[in-house]
Amino acid sequence: MGAGLVSQAWRFKELDLLGLGAGLAAAVLFASYLLQSESITRHLHPAAVLGLGFLVAATLWSVLYPPWEFPLDVSAGARWQLVWVGLGGTMLPFVLEMGAMRHISAGSAGVIATSEPVFAAAAAWVLLSQSLSPLQVVGGMAVVAAVATTQRIGTPSLKLPMEAAH
Repeated sequence: MGAGLVSQAWRFKELDLLGLGAGLAAAVLFASYLLQSESITRHLHPAAVLGLGFLVAATLWSVLYPPWEFPLDVSAGARWQLVWVGLGGTMLPFVLEMGAMRHISAGSAGVIATSEPVFAAAAAWVLLSQSLSPLQVVGGMAVVAAVATTQRIGTPSLKLPMEAAH
């Protein structure tokens, strides 16, 4: 609910059905990723899991968008920004998630991950002078409350189908 308030999900006039479908697919895939990672990190080091995940993603994207088609007329400053987004915005969160999977459940990690839009909104407010509506602020507070509650009491653990068979 909080993430929906922060993102203003109720604005149906501007609803992009393709974007909505992509978002729902991303949510399902992210949940699957978290659940499988929780299981796999019991047997493999988080760095190995992360490395394999990035190898699969890099292979997939190299097929869908070959490196020789990447625009080369990008300025040096823009290249450093791309590197920063890749390392700071992608690699770092996944390293932290994989490391956390040894200590918290996938459900807890998923709830904590919903705080990302809140931090992005706070960064946009500080760095870009953007503002939030009062309802978006309430949504951000709901996300923070959910994360705090999850940290305090945890989430129920679920058995994956493969684990239930063992």
